[in-house]
Amino acid sequence: MVKQKVEPLRGKKVLVVDDEPDIQDVMKLDFQWVGCDVMVASSGNEAIHILQTQPIDIVISDIRMNEGDGIDLLRWVRQHYLKNPLFVLVSAYPDLSEPEARKLGALTVLSKPYKFDFITHILEQEISGSDYSLIS
Repeated sequence: MVKQKVEPLRGKKVLVVDDEPDIQDVMKLDFQWVGCDVMVASSGNEAIHILQTQPIDIVISDIRMNEGDGIDLLRWVRQHYLKNPLFVLVSAYPDLSEPEARKLGALTVLSKPYKFDFITHILEQEISGSDYSLIS
């Protein structure tokens, strides 16, 4: 499948937070392909440092990481970050249900492995103000 440029995402600043370098690399390339500026962090603590120095529009974060997990990062963002970015949690484990993730302030929680096209669809629907909850 050929990836298409996703207009609503073009120019957005994305922070990918994952302790697996391979996932960081793939996500960085995928988001760059759709026109985003991408930064990566290996932990929640590293992500907080980046968020304190850079404006970020979208955070894609793993849940389970050493040195600051994704849930702690989400809580920090919602309490301290002036501009609340769109926040997507991902995990290979059933750590959190979608309603629990939304209650914490995440847009959604996705299970690994996930399809990049699904992430971009959710983000572009949120940016454009459409309801993506009806996606099967």
